[in-house]
Amino acid sequence: MSKCGAPSPAENEPGEASRAVGVRTGKPIRTFVITEYGGQLLTALFEDRHIRLLIPEEPEESRVGNIYIGKVLNVVKNLGAAFIEFEPGKNGYFALEKNGMTKLATGTMLPVQVEKDAVKTKFPVLTRYLAFPGRYAVLTPGKPGIGISHRVKDEKTRERLKNALTGFLREDEGVILRTSAKDAAPELLLDEILRLRGTADRVAQAAKTRTCYSLLYGADPGYLRAVRDAGGNFDRVVTDLPECREKLLQYFRGEEPEHEASLSFYDDPLQPLAKAWPLDKAVREALAKKVWLKSGGNLIIEATEALTVIDVNSAKAAGPGKSRQAVLRLNLEAADMAARQMILRNLSGMILIDFVNMEDEADVDILLRHLRDVLSMDPVRTVLVDMTGLGLVEITRQKVRRPVAEVLRPAGAEP
Repeated sequence: MSKCGAPSPAENEPGEASRAVGVRTGKPIRTFVITEYGGQLLTALFEDRHIRLLIPEEPEESRVGNIYIGKVLNVVKNLGAAFIEFEPGKNGYFALEKNGMTKLATGTMLPVQVEKDAVKTKFPVLTRYLAFPGRYAVLTPGKPGIGISHRVKDEKTRERLKNALTGFLREDEGVILRTSAKDAAPELLLDEILRLRGTADRVAQAAKTRTCYSLLYGADPGYLRAVRDAGGNFDRVVTDLPECREKLLQYFRGEEPEHEASLSFYDDPLQPLAKAWPLDKAVREALAKKVWLKSGGNLIIEATEALTVIDVNSAKAAGPGKSRQAVLRLNLEAADMAARQMILRNLSGMILIDFVNMEDEADVDILLRHLRDVLSMDPVRTVLVDMTGLGLVEITRQKVRRPVAEVLRPAGAEP
């Protein structure tokens, strides 16, 4: 593999709103940078030199996706749940109805998968419905049915994908097709499902003989999941960590051989990888309370225990006396930036956006349609609920990891 330095900065990338109103732009180069930052493993996705995604490692290693032999400690009937010990001294919450069970006896041992890590005072969430993720699909043995990513909108494509699986899945087998499946050749999709099925079968067989607390299946590390979940939508992967390089190399050779050449090992002794790329700037943006827009406006982003509020301020962009068109342009730019910040900061739950007030209902409709369009590109399920009577836009975003601000807060960073 070649030694890879940082490319020249792309200083003239048009703003998000420019793309939204149809300005033609060159395709940016998407680069994953995987390195140690502030004592933590950090995965960053850049488009040219502009940050788009940050995934810091948790203070405690994530167990999401791991499959264990768990033991039922106790059943709490009024909660409709059981608490299952899956590692010595480590308990998880197991909802009975959600897992298709009406009763469960104390002392029962069963294979469970960690669905969510512990959050503050909440236990990890466990499920008996095991899932095995791949590049194009997620295999769900024991949970039949075919699901397709919400980002695949075209009905003909959805029907084609379903037809490709007709007669291929076992009776008790299900699959969730990722967005990347829409461009995959049918034979590649079926080959991957066969590989995932083989893994699932080995786990099922091992579960019959392994003892309590045994780890039956270890999920891929976060940086590898990020690369896999990109569905091939990247140009380069750069790391200066030998262990990460080896795992990525094994993954590419086994699953995405066409992307093996995109992997580079950075070993410049004069400039660390964390300095060759603007990681300090990226982290500051992901943690900053105020985010400036190119028009002169800004967003104020504040997270509370219950929700996140994004306040759009006109500042120098459009204030009293400014034209209706100027206010609409500001709000469209703010919508693009808000959607980008949700991904960058990994915001989740209820999100309220307070846009600059618009008097014309036609402009409100344009803004909401545009916001729905940009939110539909989010790889995490994100829904625009409505605009309240007070003019606040309500959005919900699925929780897949803890917000970046809760995991990554280096000394000296602005809150």
